[in-house]
Amino acid sequence: MQHVSVAERALLLALPLAWLGYAAPVSALTAPGRRLFPALTRLASTNAVALTFDDGPDRAQDAFLLALERVAATATFFVTGEQVARAPGRARELLAAGHELGVHGYRHRIHVRLPPWQVTDDLRRARATIEAATGQPTRLFRPPYGVFTLASWREAERQGWQRVLWSRWGWDWSARATADSIAAWIGE
Repeated sequence: MQHVSVAERALLLALPLAWLGYAAPVSALTAPGRRLFPALTRLASTNAVALTFDDGPDRAQDAFLLALERVAATATFFVTGEQVARAPGRARELLAAGHELGVHGYRHRIHVRLPPWQVTDDLRRARATIEAATGQPTRLFRPPYGVFTLASWREAERQGWQRVLWSRWGWDWSARATADSIAAWIGE
């Protein structure tokens, strides 16, 4: 039997605890978790709806943009830096149409799978890319998949970003999603 030193045992206990601390802001996805990690999920107004879209900007959003234009509505688009770098004009078009942009990372990667320095670098790179393309400061942040980590939580604070999640989620990315299923999820 191999002997495990006290230091090795301490390290084996400390690593899971450190990871739990790093991942604690994930709890912002739940109402109880938002007491410790508050994120914006609702508007103060009782007669308005905030529409948000993630992962663009790209041509897949064109149908949404036309629908929003038809009803004179605006939305917030949480964009990724790599998409903005590919088509900076798309980000400027969204702003010109009256929409708001928020940061969604440079690449759409789940933060709990990344070390803190990669999360920080990703968010700073996203901000620089989005602001260079639009000439506008960024003020909103939603992490990919809505999953905060201690690194993304702290970086949002350093950048002065409002942390934003959602109160309804349409599961529109699901292979089984239909217009009716999305409307049902959102209407709950």
